[in-house]
Amino acid sequence: MSRQRFALLQRAAVFAALVLATGTVSALTGGRRRPAPRRPPLEIFQELMPVTTHARCVNCHGGVDPLSGRAHGGGAIDPKKYSCNDGGCHSDAADEPRAGHWHQPPTAFLFVGKSDKELCAQYADFVMHAGNAQFVDHLEHDPLIEFAFIGLMAGARDPSTGDPPADPPRMSKDSFVTVAKEWLAEGHAACEVEGTITRHESVHTDTTRQLAPNITDRLLQTATRDVTVKLVNGKWQAQMEVHGRIVNESQADYRTGGGACRVTSTITETYDQDPVTGPAIVVIKDTLFEFTTPPEKDYRIDVTLPPEKTRQRVVTQIVGSCPNPPPSPPVDQQAFDWPEWTFTLEGHVKDPAAKRMVGGCDKLVNSADINNPALAHNVFLCQRRVSDQEPWLLNHGAAGSNIDASGLLFRMTTTWNVAFK
Repeated sequence: MSRQRFALLQRAAVFAALVLATGTVSALTGGRRRPAPRRPPLEIFQELMPVTTHARCVNCHGGVDPLSGRAHGGGAIDPKKYSCNDGGCHSDAADEPRAGHWHQPPTAFLFVGKSDKELCAQYADFVMHAGNAQFVDHLEHDPLIEFAFIGLMAGARDPSTGDPPADPPRMSKDSFVTVAKEWLAEGHAACEVEGTITRHESVHTDTTRQLAPNITDRLLQTATRDVTVKLVNGKWQAQMEVHGRIVNESQADYRTGGGACRVTSTITETYDQDPVTGPAIVVIKDTLFEFTTPPEKDYRIDVTLPPEKTRQRVVTQIVGSCPNPPPSPPVDQQAFDWPEWTFTLEGHVKDPAAKRMVGGCDKLVNSADINNPALAHNVFLCQRRVSDQEPWLLNHGAAGSNIDASGLLFRMTTTWNVAFK
């Protein structure tokens, strides 16, 4: 994506005049709903994966980091002293009119380590905010994508001069663009069938801190929560599932009359919830982001989930070579009842006659920033208000901070494909 094009996209996002994909707002022809897609939207989208997950794409979308030097053959680069084009490193002749074009995308567009569903949400987010036309233009005309399909390595390798191509994707560019257009037209740029809202939360932690010269603490955490809300026979039904595990390990070294010894205390907390279903409330409202020109409209979707219950089990083990270590306490088991939970999604529809709202986002939320009002207007969030970004896991079992009290990153992937009433 060119620097100029990305700047335009950023400005559009900041003003939140967000344009839903043309593929989604063209869902009606002559006032009548088109036939249902022949295939689920995600199934169509998955045909893009041979390219999206290929090294030629992933390298530019987070696989290589020239600032740190990670996976970057030229080592770390100081952007204050050098640009990607300096020294002929990435100055392919075909790109000379676009000096300074080589750069990494922002974190919102990174592909590394993401599942098909998470990448679909990211694509849907881009389409919803940038619009169908700009999405297709990026795929068809961005020179970096063109270079990837002919096997150029950011201009550092040029097959026209005798260099072997750098393993281009096995899918042709024309085929890739054709499938992308099918996803827009037939899949409505969605990741789910119509009448579905999903949210996946996860957090993974592995941090160690030296609390004292002789005491080391380690925190390990993994947790996931999956929510699917579907319209069944005219009523919204929700299914929720939770699985979490926190391990806090503390090692203390001492010197006694018998010499050096160590005591290790390990507290393992598990909490979970088997798949549970119940009625949900989905309310769709007109709203206003910043500036909207009729007949376009902004909307918000308020989703209220039914009450839930989780189980918790805490096991503490104390072992060591020191004499007379304290005994391990008994296993602690509890059940918790949680009240209904509400989250909000916001979007923009260019043509309300389409009667369809489609979107997706894959975001990292730092627990330390939940109450920071300065983040209320971050680019490409599912909602403006920081309070609506708060992960369910954060207040329902997951550890909320590292050992040093710093924030933890919670990933929230959300997709929606619903119709106006």
